[in-house]
Amino acid sequence: MELLVSVDIKQTGHDKEPFLTGLDFLPDGRLVAVDNEKNIYIIMDDRLKRL
Repeated sequence: MELLVSVDIKQTGHDKEPFLTGLDFLPDGRLVAVDNEKNIYIIMDDRLKRL
C-alpha cells in the first residue's frame, strides 16, 4: 500500500466536527464520505478537494 494523497483538515471554530459513518471510493477515484451529523454526503476528487 502506498500513500498517494493526504490533507490536513483544520477546524474553523464554526463547524461541528464531522461525524463520518462511512467512506467509499467510486470507480473513477472519487471518495465519498457520509456525515451522519449533518445528513450529507461529502464527495472529494482524487486530490481530496471537495466537489
